[in-house]
Amino acid sequence: MRVRVGSPRRLIEEPQAVRNEVIFDHALEMFAEGFFDKSGIIITFHEDSRRKLFDTFGDKPNTIIAHLEKVLQDYAYGVKLLGVSEFIITPPMLDNPKVVLDGLIKAAYERRTAEGG
Repeated sequence: MRVRVGSPRRLIEEPQAVRNEVIFDHALEMFAEGFFDKSGIIITFHEDSRRKLFDTFGDKPNTIIAHLEKVLQDYAYGVKLLGVSEFIITPPMLDNPKVVLDGLIKAAYERRTAEGG
């Protein structure tokens, strides 16, 4: 659900929709930059997550960022435990963040134990 102006015609015919998409994308970029500053991990949003957030918050950047900071508050530290440099935010993470993160961390530790590390 990235901004797809597509053509100058869409910008002319749907200026408000294009504006809302630009504001939304900027809010996600700001959150991702803040997440990287805290954790050193690059995050992206799965297309379904983007759609869910856009449908819920639209063009309210402060509300989007505040919601993500609240819902994903443990992820900057928790994702570090996974040993990854990039991470994709999926819809289940938005719906039940603690349960999903706990499961990911548990699986990562089980995998390390099985590998002898």
